[in-house]
Amino acid sequence: MFRSSILILLFIGLNIGLKAQEEQTPFKKGLWLTGLDGAISSTNSTIDTLSTNSFSTAYAFNISSNKIFKDRWAAGLRLTASRASSSGFLDRESESIFIGPSITHYFSASKDGSLFLELSPGYVRFFDKSESRPGVPTILESVDGNGFGTSLRFGYAHLVTEKILFNFGMNITNFWIVADRISEPSGISRTEDLTIGSIAFNFGFSVLLEKFFF
Repeated sequence: MFRSSILILLFIGLNIGLKAQEEQTPFKKGLWLTGLDGAISSTNSTIDTLSTNSFSTAYAFNISSNKIFKDRWAAGLRLTASRASSSGFLDRESESIFIGPSITHYFSASKDGSLFLELSPGYVRFFDKSESRPGVPTILESVDGNGFGTSLRFGYAHLVTEKILFNFGMNITNFWIVADRISEPSGISRTEDLTIGSIAFNFGFSVLLEKFFF
């Protein structure tokens, strides 16, 4: 009887402690979470054997708005736009837009922030254009298509103030695209199935709101 009473008290105490911890989390049910984050990179290289310089830049930004439907669980919409360009023997530009629903889980109930994992499937629009440099036969190719994509993001959200969070982490994307490739001056056109993947480190800010804002 005494042992059973101790177990009951421990169980009640554990539940009270867990509920108190849940109350500390900034990710409370009913709030809206709107965020903006992104990534940027640049590379410059020289190939001595060809006496060729090449330069490339890439950037992406993500906009999201989520409703916290349960403490530390949020669902909403995510929009990602990215652009990359490179110059050298071949000039190339590519752009993509991704949009889709998302679900996010914040693992810790700490009042200071939490590790998080976000999964988002959705629609992808992709465009790519490349052109050879002067001095060689000019070849211009364009790729235009759309398809399905997934975005997996994980990282840490740190509470800076009562309503503002600083987020940083990794973003892994995979796109499966059906695209039309056109080559000039030959005028040859063909349909291709493309698989595009990327891994990027990103950072940004989110705001906790009581009313919807995107």
